Amino acid sequence: MKTTSDSLKAHDYKKKMRLLSRKSAELKRKYEELNEQINNTLKKCSELLHPQQSKKN
Repeated sequence: MKTTSDSLKAHDYKKKMRLLSRKSAELKRKYEELNEQINNTLKKCSELLHPQQSKKN
C-alpha cells in the first residue's frame, strides 16, 4: 500500500478524534462526580439551615 500525505493526514485525524473522544468521556465523568458532590453539599447546607424541614421530608 502506498503511503500518501492524505492517508497520513487521515490517520492523524482519526487518532486525534479518538483522543478527543476519550478526553470528552473523562470530562463528562468528572463533571458528573463534581455535580453529585455539589448536590450533596447543598443538601447538607439545607439541613443545617432548615433542620425542621428536612425532618418533615
